[in-house]
Amino acid sequence: MFLIYLTRLFSVYTDAVPKIQKIILKNIQPLIKCIGMNSPKLLNIIKNFPQGSETLVLRILIILTDTSRPTSRLVSIVKTLFTQKRLDARCLIPIISGLEKVIWIELSNKICPDYTPIILTIPFI
Repeated sequence: MFLIYLTRLFSVYTDAVPKIQKIILKNIQPLIKCIGMNSPKLLNIIKNFPQGSETLVLRILIILTDTSRPTSRLVSIVKTLFTQKRLDARCLIPIISGLEKVIWIELSNKICPDYTPIILTIPFI
């Protein structure tokens, strides 16, 4: 039932003025917490979000991962969206804890292609 409203909310959000968008971002938390990240319908909404609602998707990701580790399905969806250039690098922050180190290095190279990580090893004294 809530997901019908969430789908409509994405439509409203994309057409709304910035003040209304801010109100939506501020008040969406209870709805997203109620639905949870294990909802296939919510994951589908995130996967197929309409253009212009990137900030809303980011807010949803932050809410979903605020108190728990992201599921592998959520991580997979966000990785796909990032590599397809539909979301910017900010979308990776909520799912970092769900990424494997190798994948994180690969994705970070796409964000900062000229960056070479420096790994320090500090000997125990």
